[in-house]
Amino acid sequence: SEYFILMASPEAAGSRWVQKEIDYWLKSRSPEKLLIVLTGGELVWDNKINAFSRIKTTSIPENLKNVFKEEPFWLDLRWAKTEEHLSLKHPKFREVTARVASTLHNMPLDEISGEEVRQHRKTMRVAWSAVILLLILAIAASIAAYVAEMRRREAETQRFISISQALAAYAPREQEQGKNDELAALLALQAYIFNNRYHSDRKDYVDKALRQVLSTPYFSIRLSGGKNKPMLTSAAISRDSKFLAVGGHDMKVRIWKLNKRKEPPVILNQSYGIIWSLAFSPSSNFLSAGTEDGYVLLWKYSNTGETDSVRILNNHGNRRVTSIEISEDGELLASGSVDGMVRIWDLKNVEVAPLVLYNNGQNKPVRSLAFHPMLRHIIASGGDDKTVRIWDLNRPEVPYRVIQG
Repeated sequence: SEYFILMASPEAAGSRWVQKEIDYWLKSRSPEKLLIVLTGGELVWDNKINAFSRIKTTSIPENLKNVFKEEPFWLDLRWAKTEEHLSLKHPKFREVTARVASTLHNMPLDEISGEEVRQHRKTMRVAWSAVILLLILAIAASIAAYVAEMRRREAETQRFISISQALAAYAPREQEQGKNDELAALLALQAYIFNNRYHSDRKDYVDKALRQVLSTPYFSIRLSGGKNKPMLTSAAISRDSKFLAVGGHDMKVRIWKLNKRKEPPVILNQSYGIIWSLAFSPSSNFLSAGTEDGYVLLWKYSNTGETDSVRILNNHGNRRVTSIEISEDGELLASGSVDGMVRIWDLKNVEVAPLVLYNNGQNKPVRSLAFHPMLRHIIASGGDDKTVRIWDLNRPEVPYRVIQG
């Protein structure tokens, strides 16, 4: 090595190994090539004896105190021991390292600082180049992933479009061969769903297959009510799917047994006007009808389709009853009229006048009603005023909520 850097301190001064290293160096090298960096203790040059003071100097070994002809170059780093935020960027530390480097490289201090700046700039250029390269690679990877995802989606779309067309072609053949009408319908329906989801240009082909499958007698039933064919105005199916009730202009209600379609319907006669609305009770034990003259009619019937006497409720003032709904527990009946009001009947005590819900002065017809499936005191009404009103029957004065259509 060209230089010997001694980290001077009382510990180094008392170390025999440090003394041996110094002896070895001085035998073959000049003391001028020995740099002292003071990290602890004292280092005092005595100009009278032109040597380090033997009494005051405590940081270098005895064999080094008299070897210098004049005070050598040394640096004081004792302050670093008490510095709380010491780092390589600390100004004083950078100054010390620059002076050491200046001596080692035999260069002026300002050139060393300039070289440090150049090295820093070079390092920053390399770092920024690496960052830019990583950014380019990340962008390229993102683009590649996006392209791969688009290709995957396109492949998936084409696969499902092919499946849709295959199902649409297979469904009618399945039905024509007399194998399974329901399976044919399910295949055609799935083809229709796939076609709509993936926006195929073969929509007409798939739609035609579905219509063809569903147009067969298996799915289309014609029920005959006799020679007279009045205009039909209302219909309802019982909750157990056993009965279909239809009302019309002839003021009659016809009830078909859906499991015995060829049998003639049971006909319920009444004289209170056209039947505009029908509803089965959830338990399927009675049927209600709303008429042109403002009456609500109730018939009891059994699972065999046999009907009992009719009960007549009249509180709509000869105004057409346009909608009927029965609560899930079968205890409340709601009827809506062209006068814009909803009436709530207690089916356990029909002699009591119904609760009337006023639509804030609106007299537009009420077209639909619906009880909450679990909370029978909550009911919704909708009508020609393009408004849905949700009512709480415990506080019926005003709607609980109003939704504009």
